[in-house]
Amino acid sequence: MPVVLASADRKLLLILGVVVLVLLLALAMLQPQQDNGVSIPSSYSAESGGAKAAYLLLKTAGYRVERWEDPPRQLPDPAGAVLILADPRWQRDPEDKMALQRFLAKGGRVLATGMGAASLLPEGHTQMSDPTKAGWGKYQPAIPSALTRAGEITMAPWVHWDNGSFAHVVHYARGEDAVVVSYRVGKGDVIWWAASTPLTNAGIREAGNMEFFLNSVGDPTQRRIYWDEYFHGARPGPWSYASDTPLRWALVQLGIFFLAVMLTFSRRSGPVRPLVQPSRLSPLEFVETLGGLYHSAHAAQVAVEVSYQRFQYLLGKRLGMPAHPSAADMARAVEHRPRYDRQDFAATLARCETAIGDPDLREKEAVQLVQALNDFCRDLQLTPRAVQEKN
Repeated sequence: MPVVLASADRKLLLILGVVVLVLLLALAMLQPQQDNGVSIPSSYSAESGGAKAAYLLLKTAGYRVERWEDPPRQLPDPAGAVLILADPRWQRDPEDKMALQRFLAKGGRVLATGMGAASLLPEGHTQMSDPTKAGWGKYQPAIPSALTRAGEITMAPWVHWDNGSFAHVVHYARGEDAVVVSYRVGKGDVIWWAASTPLTNAGIREAGNMEFFLNSVGDPTQRRIYWDEYFHGARPGPWSYASDTPLRWALVQLGIFFLAVMLTFSRRSGPVRPLVQPSRLSPLEFVETLGGLYHSAHAAQVAVEVSYQRFQYLLGKRLGMPAHPSAADMARAVEHRPRYDRQDFAATLARCETAIGDPDLREKEAVQLVQALNDFCRDLQLTPRAVQEKN
């Protein structure tokens, strides 16, 4: 049989359907597009803006390279170590910056790219570039150095190094905008790129970029490389791997669907509890109902019979008499009870036996007989209530 939904249920399903549709549209709009060149330069990513090719290149070239997914303060001995900070995006705190400074002071090298990496470096300051100069472009060496042996490189920076900051050496620039600089920090050194283009999957193919990347890393026989994924969101725990993927939106939709199921189930399939109804068996209503039945059936003798049988049972139980004693037997038994001098006792019981078989018994006489039997119960204390009333 078809299920008929109530108006409130139809309204709820309509609202949930609209919410799910909006989430699906948002997911389609917010999901990173393939090959757009703006994805995170992660060593896990094979997109054009990713850096999986550069990571595999280091392995092929004989470098001791590994992904680093822990905080900077847990970095091992920095002597001969290179930490690659490729456009860090994740939330950071002052402790991270202090840990990097200690890493550099003890002899480590940091290859950092982008504005986010500069904010983590000691004395790292950048400025936004002229938007008209932004985008992919060719950059010539500013000075002869180990980094500029690759010659011309291709980069797509949005920022440049602040020339008024810490003492530094400019290796590549366009006009006054320095896009590759290096400087010393303690026993270590920093190499900063304005953009991670030369190590991305799309940029490393450009002329000079691969050589420039390898020159920045250093000699494979003397360097141990840690490719940072901690600031890309690869924190320990399952959620860290899903936080930057469409999976998080799928989890949101599943949560809304689960909530909708719980709401509809609880509204329609909760425990069924009967309404509390006032009892219709109160003593007075029972008496009135029973009296009405006797009156409608003109069965006054039945009322007398019920009361008489009850009196027989109670008196026989009290005096140890056999079941259903006769009126004469009950009268003789009561005569021996002290201080009971009801003269009408025997006559009333005899009249009750006669009335039981009289279909023409009048209601008034039946009421008198029933009342007399109730009086006998009270006087003889045949019920607990009669005992309380007598006392």
